[in-house]
Amino acid sequence: MSDAPTTIPVQDVSPSQAHGGCGCGCGHESERLTLDARAIPHRLRHAAVIGAASSLTVGEG
Repeated sequence: MSDAPTTIPVQDVSPSQAHGGCGCGCGHESERLTLDARAIPHRLRHAAVIGAASSLTVGEG
């Protein structure tokens, strides 16, 4: 692997900081869910997209 490792930003979403019903802290439950996979390093992208899709419930997204 010749690509230099990059960091992924992390945000504190502890229960005291969360305002959405899911506890993520985004507070945008009514919006359509999106995932911009371009920001995810290539070697992690497939697993991240599959993991995100598998976390959705029926009719969500």
